[in-house]
Amino acid sequence: MVGLPPDGAQAAGPATGPAPLSGLHAAPPVLASPPRPDGAAADAPQSPAPAPALSSVAPASPIAVLSSWTDASWQRSAETRAVPVVSFILSSLGLSPDGGVATLVKSGAPIRLTARAGDDVHVRADAVLAGTGDASDERAVRRVRGRPSNEWLGPALCPFFRLSGAREVWVAGTSHRWAAVTLENDIFYVREDRVLAFDGSVCWEAGRIPGDGMRLLQFRGRGQVVLQLAGMPAAIRVTPDVPARVSRSALFGWVGRIVAHRRRREGPLQISCEGEGVMLLETRRSAS
Repeated sequence: MVGLPPDGAQAAGPATGPAPLSGLHAAPPVLASPPRPDGAAADAPQSPAPAPALSSVAPASPIAVLSSWTDASWQRSAETRAVPVVSFILSSLGLSPDGGVATLVKSGAPIRLTARAGDDVHVRADAVLAGTGDASDERAVRRVRGRPSNEWLGPALCPFFRLSGAREVWVAGTSHRWAAVTLENDIFYVREDRVLAFDGSVCWEAGRIPGDGMRLLQFRGRGQVVLQLAGMPAAIRVTPDVPARVSRSALFGWVGRIVAHRRRREGPLQISCEGEGVMLLETRRSAS
């Protein structure tokens, strides 16, 4: 694992580029009077057309309605799309419109991961909804410095499984709070217990914060990662001149050249963060 002591977690990763969103407002419809028959006077009363008998009004076939949907319509209606991790970070910093990202976090729609030939999908047992293809699954272990370890991946009550041969997998989190981020040659660190799934194209390693033991996952390269959130995270910048200290229970992850370690002195801000990057913090904290 780059930049990490055994079972630790630090590394560098560039990130650039926001993605603003805007809304459209349709004009109200204009109601026009029905056309008059030829030769009818302007003030002549119009006879209403007879209403069709109820027996002649056939409801639309559900099969016909479903068949009329395109793949794009299904994706817009029933799935949460992934956002670039850079947009996710910028929204947390308040540097770009976060309405779109925040809406995705609250959408409650499942997220689809697609596996390429020869790739695996890692999913947490309590997050997977369904999958297509003739997939085999096995309990996943943590990977340290490119090699499997003797530790299971994921929390004890919610272990990860590696799905081999699956073409598509649908996942979701809890409390309508989850989101998927895409990496484009980025390096992203996140708490292991906040990860729900990731596809086979992303590279990953497992580690711990030195002196603390908090389990982290490092993702890099290209791929998609699904995150469990308590809400839209807050973010703070860390620079070489201005290091930061954060609460252990609030730490969610980071992007950039940040080195995190447990402070020797006791206090409410247990984790020291040095270097350059952006820390992600949970404002709705849970016990850890």
